Amino acid sequence: MKKIIFSFLFFLSSFITLHAHPHMAIYYSCDFHFEEGELNGAWINFAFDRFFSVDITSTYDMDSDGNFNKEEAKEIYNHAFINLENYGFFISIRDDDGRTSPDKVSDFHPYLDDEEMLNYRFYITLKENTKREFYLSVYDPTFFCATYMVEEAPVSVNSDLPVQSSYTIEENTNYPVYYDPLAPASDTRSYDEWRPGLNTYFPEEIHFVY
Repeated sequence: MKKIIFSFLFFLSSFITLHAHPHMAIYYSCDFHFEEGELNGAWINFAFDRFFSVDITSTYDMDSDGNFNKEEAKEIYNHAFINLENYGFFISIRDDDGRTSPDKVSDFHPYLDDEEMLNYRFYITLKENTKREFYLSVYDPTFFCATYMVEEAPVSVNSDLPVQSSYTIEENTNYPVYYDPLAPASDTRSYDEWRPGLNTYFPEEIHFVY
Protein backbone atom coordinates (compact mmCIF):
# COMPACT_ATOMS: atom_id res chain seq x y z
CA MET A 1 0.00 0.00 0.00
CA LYS A 2 1.24 3.41 -0.92
CA LYS A 3 1.82 5.47 2.20
CA ILE A 4 1.56 9.23 2.59
CA ILE A 5 4.56 10.73 4.34
CA PHE A 6 3.90 14.41 3.87
CA SER A 7 1.66 15.09 6.92
CA PHE A 8 -0.65 17.24 4.83
CA LEU A 9 1.37 20.41 4.32
CA PHE A 10 4.26 18.64 2.59
CA PHE A 11 1.98 16.93 0.05
CA LEU A 12 3.64 18.20 -3.10
CA SER A 13 7.10 19.11 -1.87
CA SER A 14 8.79 15.96 -3.18
CA PHE A 15 7.96 16.64 -6.80
CA ILE A 16 7.43 20.38 -7.23
CA THR A 17 10.62 22.06 -8.35
CA LEU A 18 9.42 25.54 -9.21
CA HIS A 19 9.19 28.17 -6.49
CA ALA A 20 5.54 29.18 -6.32
CA HIS A 21 2.65 29.58 -3.93
CA PRO A 22 0.17 28.06 -3.41
CA HIS A 23 0.09 24.37 -4.33
CA MET A 24 -3.34 23.25 -3.14
CA ALA A 25 -6.87 24.70 -3.06
CA ILE A 26 -9.30 24.48 -0.16
CA TYR A 27 -12.92 25.68 -0.32
CA TYR A 28 -14.46 26.26 3.08
CA SER A 29 -17.72 27.05 4.84
CA CYS A 30 -18.64 27.81 8.46
CA ASP A 31 -21.76 26.81 10.40
CA PHE A 32 -22.10 28.59 13.77
CA HIS A 33 -23.77 26.43 16.40
CA PHE A 34 -25.82 27.74 19.35
CA GLU A 35 -26.97 25.71 22.34
CA GLU A 36 -29.58 27.07 24.77
CA GLY A 37 -29.29 30.41 23.02
CA GLU A 38 -25.53 30.75 23.52
CA LEU A 39 -22.78 30.32 20.96
CA ASN A 40 -21.08 26.97 21.52
CA GLY A 41 -18.85 26.60 18.47
CA ALA A 42 -18.76 26.20 14.73
CA TRP A 43 -18.65 23.39 12.20
CA ILE A 44 -15.92 23.98 9.64
CA ASN A 45 -15.96 22.24 6.27
CA PHE A 46 -12.94 22.01 3.97
CA ALA A 47 -13.46 20.83 0.38
CA PHE A 48 -10.25 19.99 -1.48
CA ASP A 49 -9.17 20.13 -5.10
CA ARG A 50 -9.29 17.03 -7.28
CA PHE A 51 -5.56 16.25 -7.06
CA PHE A 52 -5.53 15.95 -3.27
CA SER A 53 -8.94 14.26 -3.27
CA VAL A 54 -7.79 11.51 -5.63
CA ASP A 55 -4.59 10.90 -3.68
CA ILE A 56 -6.31 10.58 -0.30
CA THR A 57 -9.15 8.48 -1.70
CA SER A 58 -6.88 6.07 -3.55
CA THR A 59 -4.72 5.67 -0.46
CA TYR A 60 -7.30 5.36 2.32
CA ASP A 61 -10.55 4.15 0.77
CA MET A 62 -9.23 0.61 0.85
CA ASP A 63 -12.49 -1.10 -0.08
CA SER A 64 -13.20 1.48 -2.84
CA ASP A 65 -16.79 1.97 -1.69
CA GLY A 66 -16.71 5.78 -1.87
CA ASN A 67 -16.90 6.11 1.93
CA PHE A 68 -14.43 6.21 4.78
CA ASN A 69 -15.16 3.75 7.56
CA LYS A 70 -14.00 4.28 11.13
CA GLU A 71 -10.54 2.83 10.60
CA GLU A 72 -10.01 4.64 7.29
CA ALA A 73 -11.10 7.93 8.86
CA LYS A 74 -8.67 7.35 11.74
CA GLU A 75 -5.80 6.85 9.30
CA ILE A 76 -6.69 10.06 7.46
CA TYR A 77 -6.88 11.93 10.76
CA ASN A 78 -3.47 10.70 11.88
CA HIS A 79 -1.61 11.05 8.57
CA ALA A 80 -3.34 13.78 6.57
CA PHE A 81 -5.06 16.10 9.05
CA ILE A 82 -3.74 16.38 12.59
CA ASN A 83 -0.52 18.11 11.49
CA LEU A 84 -2.73 21.16 10.97
CA GLU A 85 -2.72 21.67 14.74
CA ASN A 86 0.73 23.19 14.21
CA TYR A 87 -0.90 25.85 12.03
CA GLY A 88 -4.01 26.58 14.09
CA PHE A 89 -6.05 24.33 11.78
CA PHE A 90 -5.89 27.27 9.33
CA ILE A 91 -8.43 29.11 11.51
CA SER A 92 -7.88 32.59 12.90
CA ILE A 93 -10.23 34.34 15.32
CA ARG A 94 -9.67 38.04 15.75
CA ASP A 95 -11.08 40.47 18.31
CA ASP A 96 -9.79 43.50 20.17
CA ASP A 97 -7.11 41.37 21.86
CA GLY A 98 -5.58 40.15 18.61
CA ARG A 99 -5.64 36.83 16.74
CA THR A 100 -5.99 33.38 18.25
CA SER A 101 -6.43 29.90 16.79
CA PRO A 102 -7.99 26.73 18.20
CA ASP A 103 -5.50 24.32 19.74
CA LYS A 104 -7.76 21.34 19.13
CA VAL A 105 -10.84 20.27 17.19
CA SER A 106 -13.39 17.49 17.60
CA ASP A 107 -15.74 15.28 15.57
CA PHE A 108 -13.45 15.02 12.57
CA HIS A 109 -15.30 13.47 9.63
CA PRO A 110 -13.81 12.93 6.15
CA TYR A 111 -16.21 12.24 3.27
CA LEU A 112 -16.60 12.46 -0.50
CA ASP A 113 -19.23 14.83 -1.90
CA ASP A 114 -21.42 14.27 -4.95
CA GLU A 115 -18.54 15.25 -7.24
CA GLU A 116 -16.18 12.85 -5.43
CA MET A 117 -14.21 15.70 -3.93
CA LEU A 118 -12.66 15.07 -0.52
CA ASN A 119 -14.16 17.03 2.38
CA TYR A 120 -13.06 17.40 6.00
CA ARG A 121 -15.75 18.41 8.49
CA PHE A 122 -14.81 19.19 12.10
CA TYR A 123 -15.95 21.20 15.10
CA ILE A 124 -14.24 24.07 16.92
CA THR A 125 -15.34 25.31 20.34
CA LEU A 126 -16.17 29.00 20.74
CA LYS A 127 -17.99 28.97 24.08
CA GLU A 128 -14.92 30.30 25.89
CA ASN A 129 -14.98 33.36 23.66
CA THR A 130 -16.87 35.92 25.78
CA LYS A 131 -16.80 38.58 23.08
CA ARG A 132 -20.14 38.85 21.29
CA GLU A 133 -18.44 40.25 18.22
CA PHE A 134 -15.45 38.71 16.50
CA TYR A 135 -13.88 37.96 13.12
CA LEU A 136 -13.22 34.44 11.87
CA SER A 137 -10.99 33.75 8.89
CA VAL A 138 -9.57 30.65 7.25
CA TYR A 139 -6.14 30.79 5.66
CA ASP A 140 -2.88 28.88 5.56
CA PRO A 141 -0.24 31.08 7.25
CA THR A 142 2.46 29.44 5.11
CA PHE A 143 0.43 29.92 1.89
CA PHE A 144 1.12 26.39 0.79
CA CYS A 145 -2.67 26.17 0.37
CA ALA A 146 -5.02 28.73 -1.15
CA THR A 147 -8.32 29.06 0.71
CA TYR A 148 -11.61 30.25 -0.77
CA MET A 149 -15.10 30.59 0.66
CA VAL A 150 -17.63 28.43 -1.13
CA GLU A 151 -19.91 30.51 -3.32
CA GLU A 152 -23.18 29.04 -2.07
CA ALA A 153 -24.04 29.47 1.65
CA PRO A 154 -20.51 30.05 2.99
CA VAL A 155 -21.92 30.93 6.44
CA SER A 156 -24.89 29.50 8.30
CA VAL A 157 -26.30 29.62 11.84
CA ASN A 158 -28.03 26.81 13.73
CA SER A 159 -29.65 27.23 17.13
CA ASP A 160 -32.01 25.27 19.36
CA LEU A 161 -33.56 28.55 20.55
CA PRO A 162 -34.31 31.82 18.74
CA VAL A 163 -31.20 34.00 18.67
CA GLN A 164 -30.28 37.30 17.12
CA SER A 165 -27.10 37.18 15.08
CA SER A 166 -25.69 38.72 11.95
CA TYR A 167 -22.58 38.50 9.87
CA THR A 168 -20.79 40.21 7.04
CA ILE A 169 -17.88 39.00 4.92
CA GLU A 170 -15.09 41.55 4.72
CA GLU A 171 -11.51 41.83 3.55
CA ASN A 172 -9.88 43.69 6.40
CA THR A 173 -6.91 45.72 5.20
CA ASN A 174 -5.95 46.77 8.73
CA TYR A 175 -4.75 43.34 9.88
CA PRO A 176 -2.56 41.81 7.16
CA VAL A 177 -0.51 38.62 7.21
CA TYR A 178 2.71 38.01 5.30
CA TYR A 179 4.28 35.23 3.25
CA ASP A 180 7.28 34.55 1.01
CA PRO A 181 6.05 34.10 -2.61
CA LEU A 182 9.38 32.60 -3.72
CA ALA A 183 9.69 29.99 -0.99
CA PRO A 184 9.90 26.35 -2.08
CA ALA A 185 7.08 23.97 -1.27
CA SER A 186 9.08 22.56 1.64
CA ASP A 187 9.25 25.98 3.36
CA THR A 188 6.33 26.20 5.80
CA ARG A 189 7.42 29.21 7.83
CA SER A 190 4.88 31.91 8.73
CA TYR A 191 5.58 35.59 9.38
CA ASP A 192 3.97 38.01 11.83
CA GLU A 193 5.75 41.10 10.52
CA TRP A 194 6.65 42.36 7.07
CA ARG A 195 10.23 42.28 5.86
CA PRO A 196 11.80 42.74 2.43
CA GLY A 197 10.80 40.01 0.01
CA LEU A 198 7.50 39.17 1.70
CA ASN A 199 4.09 39.66 0.14
CA THR A 200 1.12 41.05 2.04
CA TYR A 201 -2.20 39.24 2.27
CA PHE A 202 -5.48 40.52 3.69
CA PRO A 203 -7.61 37.59 4.90
CA GLU A 204 -11.28 37.49 4.08
CA GLU A 205 -13.07 37.56 7.42
CA ILE A 206 -16.48 36.55 8.69
CA HIS A 207 -17.54 39.41 10.97
CA PHE A 208 -19.97 37.70 13.36
CA VAL A 209 -22.17 39.54 15.88
CA TYR A 210 -24.67 38.01 18.29
